[in-house]
Amino acid sequence: MSASRPTMATLAGAVVGGVLLAAALTGCAGHPATAVSGEIATGRLTVGQCVDDRHTAGTLATVPVVPCSAAHDSEVFDVFALPDGAFPGDAEVTHRAITGCSAAFTTFTGVAPASTVTLDFSWFFPTAASWKRGDRGIQCLVFSVGSGGGPTRTIGTLQNAGR
Repeated sequence: MSASRPTMATLAGAVVGGVLLAAALTGCAGHPATAVSGEIATGRLTVGQCVDDRHTAGTLATVPVVPCSAAHDSEVFDVFALPDGAFPGDAEVTHRAITGCSAAFTTFTGVAPASTVTLDFSWFFPTAASWKRGDRGIQCLVFSVGSGGGPTRTIGTLQNAGR
């Protein structure tokens, strides 16, 4: 499975690539059952996994997952599936990702996306090609925003970071 990831941007424009299951390690705070480390394929990410992909742009087949106790770029905070049917198009997938991830962001971080300048989110999503192979998943990722306005590396979980 693959997904597109043109850039790591803010809520309005972030569209992210994909992820493959590898060796199990210890989990992130609050998510011990999701402990996985190594290269992960699109659609295999689970809530609580931390991704260290250096916000790579373009289409990604896999991304590195690391323990949340290590420096990382983002953390999976929600996973949901789009309904079956014809591929809805990139614009509709993006709309559904923003809507779904935005609601889950508040629950996970304790702050609404529009109310914070220190946290933002992006997502992995199905492409037209991966949709044909059954990919319907959207994986929402939260990341810290640095003083320059861009993504910055984090150690630990961002769960409840806005509380």
